[in-house]
Order: sequence, then structure tokens, then C-alpha cells
Amino acid sequence: MELKTGRIFKRITENIEPKHRIVFLRGGARSGKSFAVMQLVTVWLYTGWILGRYVPEGGFTIVRATFPALRATVMRDFIAYLFELDIYKHIEHRKTIHEFHYDKRHIDFIPADSEQKLRGRKHTFAWLEEINDLPYEIFTQVNLRLTHLMFMTVNPSGEPWGKTEIEDERLPKIGDVFLDVSTFKDNPFLEESIISEIKKLEFLDRDLYQIYNLGIWTKLKGLIYPNVIIVDYMPVGWNTYYGLDYGFVDPSCLVEVALKGDDMYINLLMHESGLMIEDMAERIREIRGTPRIMCDGAEPRSIEHLRRIGINARAAKKGPDSVWQRIMFIKRHNIHITSTSLATIDEWKKFKWDTDKDEVMIDKPINKFKHSSDAVSYAISTAMKAKVKFLN
Repeated sequence: MELKTGRIFKRITENIEPKHRIVFLRGGARSGKSFAVMQLVTVWLYTGWILGRYVPEGGFTIVRATFPALRATVMRDFIAYLFELDIYKHIEHRKTIHEFHYDKRHIDFIPADSEQKLRGRKHTFAWLEEINDLPYEIFTQVNLRLTHLMFMTVNPSGEPWGKTEIEDERLPKIGDVFLDVSTFKDNPFLEESIISEIKKLEFLDRDLYQIYNLGIWTKLKGLIYPNVIIVDYMPVGWNTYYGLDYGFVDPSCLVEVALKGDDMYINLLMHESGLMIEDMAERIREIRGTPRIMCDGAEPRSIEHLRRIGINARAAKKGPDSVWQRIMFIKRHNIHITSTSLATIDEWKKFKWDTDKDEVMIDKPINKFKHSSDAVSYAISTAMKAKVKFLN
């Protein structure tokens, strides 16, 4: 099995010591930290070797906050990597229980909300992915049942337990933590277009630049939607609205929004780049048929094009301060986002108010990470008609 490895993989294999129990990988966007762990997982499953140790039997538990998040990220990438290495055909994939077996070794994908599964088994190895989304109790429960190594991966946003309990306390006091800090420069396989987008953060937002470019712990200030509830379902029987934010280089984003009283539920249906209008229309029909979809009124040609090819597209009317008004309308609700809406969840963790030249916040969002918010704002524009004069 021939691997193409990046700098993080090499640093881990060259520097891990017997004293280390936790491999803590803090890094910026697309640094390759998760891919490095996935390579280690794959090698161990197929050979029994990991970081100079031969462990011929046992289980490797991989944890994220929810199963939809696991399935759409780590599990999807893991399966794709098995095919890339041409070894999937040798692996026993037990699809109903989300396990992969080879010889006496197995990989288990378990969401954090399945606490009984995490409490009721021994973990030879474990990987906690995106630990900012996990409670400290999950780390404790897995660690108490761990016989070898735990890997943890994180983007350094805020001051979560990964910083306070692992880096600030356990690392200096116990000394069993191997810490690696990475940036996109550590990933030799990254496309130039993605590198360009990451670099732009230096000129857009200081906090985001420190987190996603430099991999530095930073507490985000001025988040527009700081309190979001993640759910596994959309309510039935509520008033439902659809919104579309156009894109090409940026993603085209389609959302459905359910409203009732003070509660708002959001489900991401499409978040794709490179779509022509015809492609977009086909995707919409595949996903939801032809409901009325509110779109950016500044794009009348695109709306007319969609209408001519069978999509019930309508313009969301704009007026003075319409962006601010719609954001305020959204913020007045208890916001729920479905756990499968990964791109929306990721964007809303980063969507912030802009600042002036003196870094004082102003009532205007930054022009980044706003695709889902724009789509939601178009969707709910009809629900606001009775409440906001300029929408009449």
C-alpha cells in the first residue's frame, strides 16, 4: 500500500513517543490534519501497524457530533480513500451498523449522541473529529475506556475545552499530549483556487484569518447568529418557504425554512459551485419539484431564465437596509438547523458583522460566509411582508 503523505503525517510519525496518549491536531482550514488521521486509520485497519506499533486486533472509534455529520464527511472520505487505494474490496463493510472489518480489526463510526455505545465498549484507538462540537463528557467517557491512542482534530475557534483542558492543563501538567499546529501550507495537495480563498481572509477579517489561516486560538467577536440549535428533523405542517442564492464560483445555495411563532427551522437542500442555470433548475426539480422559490431580486435575468425552464422563481424585493432588516427578522427567532445542513452550520459559525477602519463593528455583515444567510433571508421575505413596510 503506497501512500502520498503530507507534512502533518510525517511530523506525527517522526515525533510520537511512548509517553503520548493524545495526539492533538490543531489547524487552520484545509491544513490536511483530518486526512493525516484518516491515513493512519486506514493503514492500521489493513496492516495492524500504527506509528511504529503493531496492534493486530481491536477497534478504532471515530466520533463526531451527529451521524449525518459523520456520514457526510469522515465516513464518505474514508470510503473514497479505500477505493482510491483499491482495498475496499477486501474490507467487510457492515453498512447497517456503520462498521468496517478486516482480520481482527474494525473501525466504528459513532455519533456523540449515542452515549450508550461510547460508554459500553472498549476503544483501542479513538478519533474525536471537530471537538468544538463535542462536550467534554464525550472525551472523558472515551478516554476512560481507551487502551492506546486518541486523536483529536480542531479548528481553533473560541475557548473550548480542547484549549482549556487539553492544551492549557493536560499538556504541561501530565505531558502525555502530542500537539501539532498546522496551516494550509502544510497540505501539498491543496488546489490553488482553495488556497486563494483562504488567503483572502487576511484582508477580510482578522479573527477568521488567525483561526483559518494561522491555526491560532481566537475567540470570534461579532457573530451574527451565535446561538443555533442543531436538530435531526424539519417540523411537519408548518408554513414553509424556499430561498435561492445564486452562485457559480461561489456556491448556489437553496434552503427551505419552516416558521411558526418564535421558532425557525432551516434545512439546506443545495450548496454547490459551478452550476449553470439549467443545472441549477435540474437540481431543484430533483430535490423539491417546483415550489415557489424566492431569489435575489438584483438578478432579474436569472429569475426569468429559471421561470422559462419551469422553476417557480420569484424576486425577493429589496429596500433601504433590507439586508439588515432580514437579518434582524431571522435573529428574533429561535434558530434550528438540521444536522445534515453541514455547509450552513459551518457558514453560520463564521458569519460576522463587519468593522470600520478602527475595528468598531457596524450594522453590515462581512461579504463572506453569507450564502446560506442570504438564501434564508430571501425565503422569509414573504413572511416579513406584513411586518416590514418596504416589502409591501
